Amino acid sequence: MKLLLKNCHIIDKDKDIFADILIENGKIKAIGEILEKCDEIIDVKGKIVMPGFIDLHTHFRYPGQENKEDLYTGSLSALAGGYTSCNLMGNTKPVVDNNEIYNQIIDKSKEIDLINIYQCMATTKDLKSIEMINFEKADNNIKFFSEDGKGITDSLLAFNIFTEIEKINKGIMVHAEDHNLTKISTRYAEDLETIRDCYLSLKTGCR
Repeated sequence: MKLLLKNCHIIDKDKDIFADILIENGKIKAIGEILEKCDEIIDVKGKIVMPGFIDLHTHFRYPGQENKEDLYTGSLSALAGGYTSCNLMGNTKPVVDNNEIYNQIIDKSKEIDLINIYQCMATTKDLKSIEMINFEKADNNIKFFSEDGKGITDSLLAFNIFTEIEKINKGIMVHAEDHNLTKISTRYAEDLETIRDCYLSLKTGCR
């Protein structure tokens, strides 16, 4: 099956051009002026064609909160907006703080198979910011860890978390807020923890 998209305005990180796109069996085969005979030709009339977007912070609420969202409806919504990859937060019920829950989500997303699903794992057990998870045992496919929606107020705990994540060459996504200061000033609460986390990243090498 060959599909030809004519007169595309193509924008990506390297180019901003007008060209045709040849798609064969669901994969892009060529970009340029294409005169090849195809099964279907669509003239997009100068509309913008871009690579799929990536959302680094999403909540699909599976497992445990499917009354709000689930992997299927979240994936459909993402596709409708042009997002082909989503990175899910771990504040589900139960919390994604172990490989069993992580694999449950990944396996389910592969069954649905609409977009690329990536799943964050919490940095502490049950997102309580008390006891670290075992980072060395975490699935190697995990890209980021996050205490989503919570700042890690304890600086020693934060230091240890950054150190452990750096050892396995992964990244941390932080909710920069010292909750002890939030009632006084959200600006103070966010700025002080942002400064601390940037400093910890610098000193530990954790991304």
